Amino acid sequence: MRGVERFHKEAGEPYRGLFESLADRQEPHTLFITCSDSRIVPNLITQTEPGELFIVRNVGNIIPPFETDNLPAEGAAVEYAAGVLGVSEIIVCGHSGCGAMGAITSGKSFDELPSLSRWLSRARSVHMLRERPTPDAAARLNTLLQVKHLATYAVVRKRAAEGGLRLHAWYYDIGTSELFEWDEQLGEFQLLTTERIRQMEAEHGPRH
Repeated sequence: MRGVERFHKEAGEPYRGLFESLADRQEPHTLFITCSDSRIVPNLITQTEPGELFIVRNVGNIIPPFETDNLPAEGAAVEYAAGVLGVSEIIVCGHSGCGAMGAITSGKSFDELPSLSRWLSRARSVHMLRERPTPDAAARLNTLLQVKHLATYAVVRKRAAEGGLRLHAWYYDIGTSELFEWDEQLGEFQLLTTERIRQMEAEHGPRH
């Protein structure tokens, strides 16, 4: 409640014009899919303003493949972002110290928490991508797996094939606040430095 009070006193006025312009519409450029972890703040680490990111958060930044979920909340968000809002980028951002990946790699059982157990079962296939991955390695592999899941949605495949949508796997190191992006050609995650960003813009055009 004190935070709400500070927001109205300190931040509300500078943002008033932006909020008024967003009152009746939104035009985000990026669907940002990340974990519910309290240490991840998407707008902070990307330095974006309200209205720029359409954000999906859940335990383990998981996107179930198309038609595998009885209540497709994540799938609905993907289709809305790509098919209605027309985002041009989709980012799946995993992170270090992820509790979900730690549970999966350790084989920890959550029988007493059935919803959590069922949810994490959707990401257990990261075990098949590498023999006994560490939790942080699993977090990186998991982002690649979720990008593959995104490609099972028809609207994502169609827009990507037309060149209007790009998919990215990111990894955020909480301790260093550094972001890494998967490089398909190199087959590894590369640190997002100013030099690398300029190189990618030269190769693929400017990004938001």
